[in-house]
Amino acid sequence: MADNVNILDATDTATPIASDDVSGVQFQRVKLDLGGDGASVPVVGTFPVSDAGGSLTVDGAVTVSNLPAVQPVSDNGGSLTVDGTVAVSSLPAITGAVSVSNFPATQPVSGTVAVSNLPATQPVSGTVSVGNFPATQPVSGSVSVSNFPATQPVSLASLPLPAGAATDATLAALQGELDAIEAKLPTLIDTIPGDSSLGQPVRQVPADLWRTSFADTGAGLLSPEMTQVQAGAGMTIAQSASNLTVATGTTANAQTLLRSVRTFRGAHILRAQVQLSQRIANQTFEVALADLIGTGLAYTINSATSVTVTFPATNPFTATSVGQSVNLGALSSVGIPGRYAIASVSGLTVTFTVAGWPASGSGALTLWGHNYHRIAYSGTGATSASYDAQRRGWASGDTTVTINTTAAPGHIVHLQGIGTASVVSDMLAASSAAYAATARGSRFANLPDDMTQMHVWINVLNGNTAPASTTTLTVGFLSGEMTGRNKVYVSGADQNGANMATGVQIMGGTTAVTGTVGVTGYPTAAASADALANPTVTKLDALGLLFNGATWDRARNNAAVAVETSAARTTTGVGTTQTNFNARGAFIWVNVTAVTGTTPTLTVRVQWSPDGGTNWLDLDTTNAQTASITATGASVLRIYPGLTTAANAALNSPLPRTWRLAWTITGTTPSFTFAAQATYVL
Repeated sequence: MADNVNILDATDTATPIASDDVSGVQFQRVKLDLGGDGASVPVVGTFPVSDAGGSLTVDGAVTVSNLPAVQPVSDNGGSLTVDGTVAVSSLPAITGAVSVSNFPATQPVSGTVAVSNLPATQPVSGTVSVGNFPATQPVSGSVSVSNFPATQPVSLASLPLPAGAATDATLAALQGELDAIEAKLPTLIDTIPGDSSLGQPVRQVPADLWRTSFADTGAGLLSPEMTQVQAGAGMTIAQSASNLTVATGTTANAQTLLRSVRTFRGAHILRAQVQLSQRIANQTFEVALADLIGTGLAYTINSATSVTVTFPATNPFTATSVGQSVNLGALSSVGIPGRYAIASVSGLTVTFTVAGWPASGSGALTLWGHNYHRIAYSGTGATSASYDAQRRGWASGDTTVTINTTAAPGHIVHLQGIGTASVVSDMLAASSAAYAATARGSRFANLPDDMTQMHVWINVLNGNTAPASTTTLTVGFLSGEMTGRNKVYVSGADQNGANMATGVQIMGGTTAVTGTVGVTGYPTAAASADALANPTVTKLDALGLLFNGATWDRARNNAAVAVETSAARTTTGVGTTQTNFNARGAFIWVNVTAVTGTTPTLTVRVQWSPDGGTNWLDLDTTNAQTASITATGASVLRIYPGLTTAANAALNSPLPRTWRLAWTITGTTPSFTFAAQATYVL
């Protein structure tokens, strides 16, 4: 509404003026007038607009209701473009031929052209240009192709694919994933049938041997039979003089992990020549046959006691795996490599219980050793090692075994498994005339399954506390053998291998045996002793022994023994007690090498004891006693059944079991230096 104000005119009379109050300011209301100078043309109703000879743009609709329905249009001597449809219904009908000779040979056509009055098919001669047609045309109904060649090129590039269908891109990606998986897969070996393999009752199993001797020389692991999983921080790997060497450095928790390309399974023998430059604390060296679970697996440290490992696709562990142990190794980031137990399994993740790890961190690692058979060297003793086996994450626990030595030139360790038992044995690296491996330990529980594929592993690991100095591991060779199993059961015993030999009883007839036949319970030559108590000696043990009425003695052949050692003797005396085990007689030789004194004389005689050495009697003072000896020289007394008796020389008599020599010395300050020897005669 108007907010009028008063103004003073020329006579100072207040006159109201129409205005509008806008935020306290008065705006005067003004009427529009189009009159020129000295004229007034008020604007009433509509406002006339002129384009002043130009043009105007009108928004909205313009009413032209007063125009005729049809308007003449002139092209002004030019041309007009008409959009839409032009009505020609008022044109007269056309009869006869229409000449279009002045038309171009081809005419552009837009929109839809009706050809309903044309025949269904049209003859075409010459060349038809379809360059302006789209590359593909929709076709409906039946298409006659009788004039087409017998075969036609077909392109499927533009065909729509169903959801999830493979394309070149997805196939290439899939091939990349397959190549990555194949690179991680071990070379599976199936040259030896397993215990569960089908076969004949008796089968000929060829030897499946593998060996690497590190013949190439240079830095790093050069053997094509082995692959490097990780080289530890501060550790150095090299090959020289047909040896593999790993220098440990002194970085805490550093690990070098190597494994064979091929795998082994079932009955096997693994041999390795191992030498260590020293044995100190905070270092572990391991030679093992173990399975590979996965490489390049992502891990996340949840806390100092918990680590989660993620599998990219299939998780080999389930909730029933909780409590089983696996080796976590080849860590790309922080952490402590080692054997850890599974705490939980969920989806593609496995969480392990660890100890002493950092509070957080992540990286990639290798899981290995869910199943293994291995020997480990740790601690300061050069003649000790730890031995164990593990099946599906469960182990019996390390057993400390005594070995030859890891000091130069080292020892050769044998890990032998036959499915139902495993044994560790070793021998010196030096040459031996015989196969001299000595069994050191065994396992009958928690053995890897027969079909488990296992690599040969070398694991060099520094402890959580840095070792004091560098130790060099030297591996002279590695060899593996899958032996197969031709089962032979003898009295319930399962025999396979030198360290698991079984006695064999030969039934009927005579069988020649070449080589050495081990007989359990029979005393060896080195361990046998005389006077073995009765009845502790078994019938088998008694073979080759003679019972003396109270105990058992070894049977003897003809043998020479020392009776008295050479010494100067000046008075009458007796010698040491002798035992004749099973000889019928003896030739006794007395050799005098020095004689001094005035009119010295010496006679030597044989005495025997009827009660085992308490009482003594002369055997024969005429024929079993020497003549009087006054000078150096040798005298012989012969005692044997059937001899012709001769004074001071021979006695027709057997030699008793317990006997000795006695001598008589006379003269002034006499001295005789003599020795006595006896040769027993059967």
